[in-house]
Amino acid sequence: MIPDNAQWIQWLTAYNAPLMKRITQVLVEAWPNLGIKGLRKLNAAQMRWLSACLAEATAGNRRQEFDELMAIKRAMNALDPTNNDNAISASIGGGTAYMDTEQIMLNFYSKNHCDDEFEKLFLDYLQRKMNELPADSLIKVSDNMERSYRQALKSDTVSEEKKQQLRQGHDLMQVMSGAKHQLLSVLLYNAAAYYWKLKTQADYASPNEALKRQYATWLHFFYALQRNCTMGIPVAKKLRELGLEAEARALLDDLNAFLRLQEAPQEELEKVQRLL
Repeated sequence: MIPDNAQWIQWLTAYNAPLMKRITQVLVEAWPNLGIKGLRKLNAAQMRWLSACLAEATAGNRRQEFDELMAIKRAMNALDPTNNDNAISASIGGGTAYMDTEQIMLNFYSKNHCDDEFEKLFLDYLQRKMNELPADSLIKVSDNMERSYRQALKSDTVSEEKKQQLRQGHDLMQVMSGAKHQLLSVLLYNAAAYYWKLKTQADYASPNEALKRQYATWLHFFYALQRNCTMGIPVAKKLRELGLEAEARALLDDLNAFLRLQEAPQEELEKVQRLL
């Protein structure tokens, strides 16, 4: 049995290598027996402590400590896959340790100017995500799902009970997929801006056309991941900075149409209209 008071570790903020490694070992050895009282709570406490330590190591540019923490992060991922790339847990108090491993590394590299490592990981990770989640497919799927949902709610042949079930399912799906895509899109948007700065800082006014086209393609992907004003407006503004007015306007037209399909609040529509 895991002692009830073992959860106190979630309030720790300083890195203690022997203690953290020992707790990881306890979890690994006990995990096959998920019936052990307190095991999942200890896992959650360890992840929260790991989040605090990762934040401190990143802020202080403590590379050796960060690498040790990432080794523990990988062990926690292997222990339970829900410890990795779990945007819901990350956003409701679990912290950055629940983020995808590569996302944590990109954050450290960019904040601490590990530029060679950043560039290699960023380009590889972004391409993998774009292959996994093609922008055109994201747009098409979100259009079709939202259109079907709205039509069902307005249908006279669908019972009120069924409509309520549809609303609940729609809201849950928005939370589950929305949180993951929002976290990914914001991180990649910021990482791409850092990459652009690296590549153009010597001659910011005249980036080459290939780089500009590459950046624009990325921006469209970030928008497809998070098709709302929060991402759509910054992306459109960035496209305009690149001199791609037609693409910016087309994106804003698409956002305007999608918001209307969603029956979004008027203030959201007005944000887009002000840029058209």
